Amino acid sequence: MFDLFSADCLGRENNCLYPHKTTVTDAASLAAAVSRDYVCAEYQGSYRSNDNFISSNCMAADFDN
Repeated sequence: MFDLFSADCLGRENNCLYPHKTTVTDAASLAAAVSRDYVCAEYQGSYRSNDNFISSNCMAADFDN
């Protein structure tokens, strides 16, 4: 299990709000969490910034090729 935090939008580069927490426990909850923009950390006020970081219980990685 791990937590993802999603936005109310998809593809907005200037978005910084991620108010919806989903605890991923299966394929359906993962699909729901990633249907919008998402982050792998909780932020104070749901506003993504270095100063607002609270915690994360997973590590995101991007693999090319």
